[in-house]
Amino acid sequence: MVSDVLELNRRDRVLLESIPFSSFMNTFVADFAQQEDKNAGAIRIDCAADVTVTFDRVHLTQILWNLIRNAWRYAATGPAGIRIFVTTIGHGVELNVSDDGPGVPEHLRAQLFEPFFTTDSRGTGLGLYISRGLAEANGARLDYLPGKAGAHFRLQCAGGANMKPNDRRGIAIPAKVLVVDDEADIRELLELSIIRMGYAVISVDTVKEAQSIIESQDIQLCLTDMRLPDGDGLEIVRHIAAKGFDLPVAVITAHGSTENAVAALKSGAFDYLSKPLSLDQPRTLVKSALALPKQAIEADDGELRLLGGSPPIEHARGMIIKLSRSQAPIYVTGESGSGKELAARLIHANGARREKAFLPVNCGAIPENLMESEFFGYRKGAFTGAEQDRSGFFHAANGGTLFLDEMADLPLHMQVKLLRAIQEKRVRKVGATAEDPVDVRIICATHQNLAVLVEGGKFRQDLYCRLNVIELRMPPIRECREDIPELARAILGRLSRETCRRVPRSFLAPP
Repeated sequence: MVSDVLELNRRDRVLLESIPFSSFMNTFVADFAQQEDKNAGAIRIDCAADVTVTFDRVHLTQILWNLIRNAWRYAATGPAGIRIFVTTIGHGVELNVSDDGPGVPEHLRAQLFEPFFTTDSRGTGLGLYISRGLAEANGARLDYLPGKAGAHFRLQCAGGANMKPNDRRGIAIPAKVLVVDDEADIRELLELSIIRMGYAVISVDTVKEAQSIIESQDIQLCLTDMRLPDGDGLEIVRHIAAKGFDLPVAVITAHGSTENAVAALKSGAFDYLSKPLSLDQPRTLVKSALALPKQAIEADDGELRLLGGSPPIEHARGMIIKLSRSQAPIYVTGESGSGKELAARLIHANGARREKAFLPVNCGAIPENLMESEFFGYRKGAFTGAEQDRSGFFHAANGGTLFLDEMADLPLHMQVKLLRAIQEKRVRKVGATAEDPVDVRIICATHQNLAVLVEGGKFRQDLYCRLNVIELRMPPIRECREDIPELARAILGRLSRETCRRVPRSFLAPP
């Protein structure tokens, strides 16, 4: 965990631009006052109108946010005791933040920018450490200046007076992520982790505040804790669904809280995270959520097209698009030949994992004694014939989608191991002592009725509950009779191409 946190000091990308500092500060102070629920109007800002700074806008916001929040905490006279002033030296700019508080004792100043150092039990001790890392990533320097009274921090960076700001038409505006959590330490760690990825973050700690932000600002992703002071995260999920916003939302649940995770996914959540959080989890989730395509994808060559316009097919098509914007496990039902694998491929192609592998597995075609090694892989020497390490289905589909066809054919002992892999998102190769993390979306299908098998003791109920988060039913052709002519023309056209035989044009033309 410590090494993960220290990784926050590294930056994935820096988008430098020339920022008019005076107008930037006006917007910044207004945002700070709103999100921190403070009257920031008394803060003194001394800056000439023509001063610009060359910096990553998101990084500059995070540095100043941390410095001003600290100054506010320690200033003797509140906001009136906080001063922000700017000096220019050639092509350089010095941004100064000072307060009239007690300052930092001399014997502690050398530790100020070290990770986890704090004199406040409410803090994580990471703010100044991360701020200095952000400054260095932008070719700047952040220092503490000792004085007679109060604390004084100086940020030295490129910029100057009478410099023309960059034309921002070519600069990508960073995606904005909303974090909703009433635990300050978790909220701060999520903020820092997401900012490291180059995205902007807004943090609140109540359902009411979150709903207000969602309606008033352009948010690309929402991360919310399940339990909040004035409600729960599901209220936010339902609010987004009721308003019809195209906004993926992920819910943070307590460790082992399977019921809450399933409830969140059924309510429309994009995904969920389980506490305790590792920093890799939110990073992976954020990348997936922000990679969602804006429009549905259907190949022109017919390989990934769901043919037909009957009401049952239109309903299935709508469900496929909706489910592609979630990471929830999906249970596809339908008779043989109804298009279960096609539906799974369309969900994958329209989702955030479309650039990764789609791996179909016929569970009924794998010999029972080979199932564990096929699914999870094995280490060299694990059994007779294991001459080298081999990855399993979960490793091969890592980052993508694993489509488990004919799930009902899995033996009970394999169902137990599959359940653990899905719940923990970790697998252990046969013969290995350690588990490997995997990020796989599960879509399963069968022509049998799993609910009936559960009642008969042939399928585990806990696994059924994990897989049957959302059910997608593919209709049989007898319910889509008006689609038969279109299906027939498509089949004739495909056979014509495969056999190089001509089909009369009248057969292929629609009526």
